Amino acid sequence: MPDLIPETPASAPRPEPKLLAQQGKHGGPSWTYRGAAIHSNEKGTLFFLENGPADLPGQWNGVGTKELLIRVLDSWLDEGKLPSPYSRLSQDGEDEFGKRLLARKGSVPKGVFPTD
Repeated sequence: MPDLIPETPASAPRPEPKLLAQQGKHGGPSWTYRGAAIHSNEKGTLFFLENGPADLPGQWNGVGTKELLIRVLDSWLDEGKLPSPYSRLSQDGEDEFGKRLLARKGSVPKGVFPTD
């Protein structure tokens, strides 16, 4: 019996990050990935995105892993959206995830959000 469900086409393989320098801009290794540069601090504990897509929302400096920045770039370039749990800024300049984070830190009065 023929297969009635068509196979989903395999996505094109993504490139591997290429090492630019063993000691880059922030003291640690730097890579290039899909037109952007990813820099690490000396300890390899913080990562910085440089020359990312001009329309990529948010500040991507001081994040915890190179893999997170790769995931953000892949999602933005392939799907035009940020990966979960990140979201675009709303009209008032703050996203829901960011509002909840501020509320937990005490910057916003408790009870402002329905999940509190």
